[in-house]
Amino acid sequence: MPEASRPELNDLKLVIVEALGKFPIELTRVSETVWKQLNDDPVPVLSTSLALVATSGRHGDLGSGHIKEDLTESLRGQEVQDTEWNLELRGENSLVLSISFKVCHPTWDITKVEGLDELEEQVVANPMMALRLFQLLQDDHPIKADGLNMIGDKLEEKFDITQDRADIDASINAYEQALKLLATDNARLINLSHNIGMAYNKCFSWFGGIANINNAIEKLEGSLKMFLDSDPDNLNPGSHAALALQLNNLGGAFQSRFKQTGNLDDIVQSIQLQQRAVELTPEGHADLPLLLSNLGTSFMCQFERTGVLDDIAQSIQL
Repeated sequence: MPEASRPELNDLKLVIVEALGKFPIELTRVSETVWKQLNDDPVPVLSTSLALVATSGRHGDLGSGHIKEDLTESLRGQEVQDTEWNLELRGENSLVLSISFKVCHPTWDITKVEGLDELEEQVVANPMMALRLFQLLQDDHPIKADGLNMIGDKLEEKFDITQDRADIDASINAYEQALKLLATDNARLINLSHNIGMAYNKCFSWFGGIANINNAIEKLEGSLKMFLDSDPDNLNPGSHAALALQLNNLGGAFQSRFKQTGNLDDIVQSIQLQQRAVELTPEGHADLPLLLSNLGTSFMCQFERTGVLDDIAQSIQL
């Protein structure tokens, strides 16, 4: 079979088996027998050698090999090293494939860290690397959930600067993994669910995708429900500002989905939520102008959909 038409090579991936765990690497094809790493994220290396497996989603493992040189020694004095590896696929008419990827030597050992304060500087410096390392901790490790949440925050902040899709996707990934580690009665679930919802909402704002805004609404609704369940009679005046924020953000997500789908129920929901947010916010509060502006925008959206003059009047009054 000609090299270029071998179907098992169309979705080739590389898995590095190392002391820290298994790292899948997405590859992109350069030529018939040459692949390179799809992104620039280096793989953390602690071992003196690596075992590598080339795999296909449809055809399973296609070949394996080893890098026996001491990579930790060769990385001394440099942050990242490009590595090229020749892999011979097993079986008849096997090919020798050239695969290049990046490795690095972490400057800190995640397994020995006892508190997040020790890690914040490293997480800020390289949140993507921190995510890779935290994913390898045991699920019951005391800092794993909070660490993943912090990494999600830093990656979202990084996205605000870079607008790189990989950063917001990784942020959502970190938040989602943290969420799975918390018990259903954990108070941190409220903020974490809200963080995930807002990250999905941000992803939708930049890149679209109905699944993103649906996920945003689902997470924000879950966060709001947990918030209300924690104070069912709304007796704590100190929580009114936080509740108004929850209502406003969920209303904004419904407004965004309405603009995408034109579903009238979404803009009705948006108005109801944002009206409640305004009602909870006293005159003179710093957030009130923004809340009123958002509510006015929702009334305007509804007017453009229904043509009801009262909607435009409401928008103008706000």
